[in-house]
Amino acid sequence: MNRPYIESRLSTLQKSHLWRLTISRFEIKRLYSMNQSGIKNFRRFIILFLSFGIFLLIGCAGPPLKQIKEAENALNNAYQKEAHLYAAENYGKAKEKFTQAQKEMEKESFRRAKSLAKEAKKEAEAAASLVEKGKLAFAEKAKEAISEAKEKWNGFNHAELNRYLPDLFSLASELLEKAESANERGDYYIACQNAREFLIISQEFLRLPEKKKVLLEKEIQENESLKIVQKKANEIIDSANRDAAQMIEQAKKEAEEIIALAKKKVQELWATWLEKISPSVYLVRKGETLADIAAKKLVYGDPFLWPILYKANRDQIRDPQFIFPGQQLSIPRELTPEDLQAARKQAGAPAGYTPPPDAYDPSQYQKELILE
Repeated sequence: MNRPYIESRLSTLQKSHLWRLTISRFEIKRLYSMNQSGIKNFRRFIILFLSFGIFLLIGCAGPPLKQIKEAENALNNAYQKEAHLYAAENYGKAKEKFTQAQKEMEKESFRRAKSLAKEAKKEAEAAASLVEKGKLAFAEKAKEAISEAKEKWNGFNHAELNRYLPDLFSLASELLEKAESANERGDYYIACQNAREFLIISQEFLRLPEKKKVLLEKEIQENESLKIVQKKANEIIDSANRDAAQMIEQAKKEAEEIIALAKKKVQELWATWLEKISPSVYLVRKGETLADIAAKKLVYGDPFLWPILYKANRDQIRDPQFIFPGQQLSIPRELTPEDLQAARKQAGAPAGYTPPPDAYDPSQYQKELILE
């Protein structure tokens, strides 16, 4: 843009034959300055253009309204499915992420808000998917809690509770009814909560003797005949003590019966297990010899102990070389080390014979026979 002007200026000066004198140092600087000004204007245009482009790009990263809405819908859907009750951990995380996303929106930190909204949606969907599993778990908890509550409720004297602790009696009765009703309609969380509240309140029923005493003391103050009231109080306390003593005695008796039954059952199981690892009878199979049977791990684990089998079953074995399928051989277990030594000697065990590591050991058998 400045070049034609410079060429025109030079042509004019040449025609006037004064160009050598006229183009001074200052003229050259002025022409150079004009050229530099154009370059600067061009640079400014480029910078302005790039700035406008960056502004447009930044402007495109607007508020993530779509992600926020999706996260909110996922939370609402999870809440409608009762995820806040049966998948509380995941629902709580989703709620927290969504709250953080909203705060980031207020700060205009849209990228962070978008990321948090996506995480909130993911957690909310996970919570919704876990509801059925959570319901099954709470159903089992509610069943156990209601069963325990009923058992305790049936163990109390309702008449006395209603007389001495009427408010707690009414509240406990109401909670148990609510728990059963909620459980029947499938509100397992509510059923579980009501049953647990009942169990907490039922602890207060243990104050019944104390409450009785308080009311009796009040009757003493209101009654003109102090001695009569005290006598009644003593009778009630004695009756309570007798009842308590009877209950304790009955509990001890039941506990002893349970322990005895348990011991008997354990002994039976132990005997069954011992019979499996150390049977007392063996059924002969085709092709077996006494040495084969004695070598079996469940018998003696040593073929040279076959004379013990022969000696114990002489009523059905005439010749130790001949036994028959179907014979039931008795397996002696109450043996001594001397019995084993004599049997091995009779069977012709070589001198210095070392039994197998897992061969029958009388001392070990005696230890297994005794159940602590």
